[in-house]
Amino acid sequence: MRMNPELNTEPAARVACRGLEFGYGHALMPALDWTVMPGECWAIVGVNGCGKTTLFQTLLGNLPRLGGECRVSANRAYVGAACDGQVPARVRDVVSLGLERGLSGWIPFYAWRRRDRVTRALEAFELTTMARRRFKTTSQGERQRVLLAQAIVGDPDVAFLDEAMSAMDPRHLREAFGQFARVARIRAMSVVAVTHSLLAHADLMTHILAFTPEGFVMGPRDDVLPRLPESLKTGGY
Repeated sequence: MRMNPELNTEPAARVACRGLEFGYGHALMPALDWTVMPGECWAIVGVNGCGKTTLFQTLLGNLPRLGGECRVSANRAYVGAACDGQVPARVRDVVSLGLERGLSGWIPFYAWRRRDRVTRALEAFELTTMARRRFKTTSQGERQRVLLAQAIVGDPDVAFLDEAMSAMDPRHLREAFGQFARVARIRAMSVVAVTHSLLAHADLMTHILAFTPEGFVMGPRDDVLPRLPESLKTGGY
């Protein structure tokens, strides 16, 4: 299928959608025109069942799009809302799985680079003291922090977080999101995060995409936030 030429006008875009329709058999929302550029942190908000996760699964190629076109960077990471923890590995080993596959053991100093990057990811999410623990012995909130560290260690162009911090206490939630925001700025990484607690970290976001009964409201945070009902800001729906 030929790509819409308009999608090629912003080659640096990490996500580019034109007329994208998504859903199961029928479109859940109006066609979406949306672009995510390097370094942007997008909050995705909307009531339960409106299609936020369906959009993610379509962008990741796990669901066929119903119409329109989209382009997503191949160098991407995804962290979901839950993990059963039944992984027979240490926390450090789980984090190291996020390293890019292109590195080879034959590259000089590969082992050092691997250790250094994993160590920094563990430190970023306050996991150093549990690095040798078995992943399955961690709490749900700790597992989510491990998976966030795994996502970040490979330097993705864009990270999709689908309620990836839902099990964290308020302090760890804000610190984890703050870490992603800092990495996004430093590495020009984009972050796209479904959240039900927008007000808890709205200051860390640059943009908002809101699902509403009328369609989508999107744009820079300071433009969109005043237009949203309190229920979408607080998750009280």
